[in-house]
Amino acid sequence: MNQLFKTLSQETFFEQYWQRRPYLFRQALPDFSDYLTPEELAGLALEEEVDSRLITRESNGAWSLQHGPLEPSIFSQLSESDWTLLVQSVDSLLPDTAQLLQHFSFIPGWRLDDIMVSYATPGGGVGPHIDQYDVFLVQGSGQRRWQVGTPQHDYEFRYPHPEIKQIAPFQALIDEVLQPGDVLYVPPNTPHDGVAVTPCMTYSVGFRAPSEALLVQQLLSNLAAQADHQSNLYQDQSLSGASTQALPPSALSWAKNALAGITDRQLISAFGEIVTEPKMEFEPEPIQSAESITALLAKLEQGKLEAPLSFHLAANCRFTYFQHEAQLLVFINGKVYEFSITYAEPIKKLLENRNYCIENVNISLQDIEFVNRIANLIKDGWVFFKH
Repeated sequence: MNQLFKTLSQETFFEQYWQRRPYLFRQALPDFSDYLTPEELAGLALEEEVDSRLITRESNGAWSLQHGPLEPSIFSQLSESDWTLLVQSVDSLLPDTAQLLQHFSFIPGWRLDDIMVSYATPGGGVGPHIDQYDVFLVQGSGQRRWQVGTPQHDYEFRYPHPEIKQIAPFQALIDEVLQPGDVLYVPPNTPHDGVAVTPCMTYSVGFRAPSEALLVQQLLSNLAAQADHQSNLYQDQSLSGASTQALPPSALSWAKNALAGITDRQLISAFGEIVTEPKMEFEPEPIQSAESITALLAKLEQGKLEAPLSFHLAANCRFTYFQHEAQLLVFINGKVYEFSITYAEPIKKLLENRNYCIENVNISLQDIEFVNRIANLIKDGWVFFKH
């Protein structure tokens, strides 16, 4: 049984709280211990490719923000209170941290955004604010007081710093000091404010939900990337006798028809690419060389492979899939790969279990076609094989 649901059933959580109202799981992870030290977190903030922020509240009430990479000397200049360091995508930077995700496996993996880790000194925080995603706040070492309100959409926003977006004080529905092992769930558009009571570490497990605007943006980007000959051009119905600079009624009809022509395949492709786009940009290095892939294919074609063959997903894959007509669309890290529905069963097993083993070594031509298709995933670094 998932440790989060010792006093509240999973069904009740989804029916009454998920994306509706906050909930505090007291001592959901009683044996929880930090995956890294404050010093190690500070070390990550020094690196160029890491997304980090240092937020400080001055004695006069003013707020300051510095983006990483930070200079090592900055930490020796800080006071003992009223500042917090936040580092994004720690699950990608330190794979051991990703073990925390096993406690949230009841939510589909493609909904995951990242794990942000913050260290705060007494009085430190980012101020009252809202987020546009679901988040589970796991309390590590130390204590932090959290005030959480009721989800709504009408807020008075304030900017104590040009890059710090806060909201006006709100009435708290939850007002509790979290201890190590406590987990606080906060839905989207829910006001919350966390202030460190003692030096503390907090692990924010965020789950993204794409907006309509982001979907349209991705869709338009995909359509714009198509070759010119695949996109129909506007055609004048008649310019005879035209003497005005106004747009003709036919322009509106043409525009509506253009949007009506968007296919289900184009829509789901845009959605799948958005939700699997990794938080951090990186180029994967194929685990297997082109030579080893070629050698494998040759053995399969010659029927010389005598041991079971297994395929495995790489650790940093964000993935999902969707069955559309005669194709299985596989989305991995913002890219789409097409498979015939013939291979739906092995591909689904690979994605659901992160591995798939072909026990029968009597490879048929159909199996060879499957391996040729999956070879594209191997070449791109998302899959590796063992035999």
